Amino acid sequence: MEIQTFLFAGSVRYSPEHHNYNATQIGTYSFAPEDAKFPFRNTLRYFLTLRRVSCANLDPIKVSLRLVRNGLLIYQGHIVSGEHFGEGQRFWSQAGTCTIEFPAAGDYRLELRAGDEDASPYIYEVEVTSEGIGWGDDKI
Repeated sequence: MEIQTFLFAGSVRYSPEHHNYNATQIGTYSFAPEDAKFPFRNTLRYFLTLRRVSCANLDPIKVSLRLVRNGLLIYQGHIVSGEHFGEGQRFWSQAGTCTIEFPAAGDYRLELRAGDEDASPYIYEVEVTSEGIGWGDDKI
């Protein structure tokens, strides 16, 4: 099992009649507390797609998340645990949320692993600032 897609987004919606997901503000990579105070606890919306090589494997889905800063492990947990691929399905997608506490402003690395802890990580780099970064009049 491997992570095919992972991204943070402003919003993610599933359209059951079309069997697809729609997202806005995709690829969000920078966050800031509104009051500029730390630690900063943020609930992030994500979209995740997993792919498996064989449809015969019925192992439960587990995706772990590690938050690392300057080589130090800040947080470790799971964003998916106990789900299963549908019979005969090679792809599995989910839109969800995860809450992460950032202790200070700076650069962080999210390491996601599908399956066992020895799997190669999917790396997602983010920055946390004390002020929102904006494009034009819009602040993130």
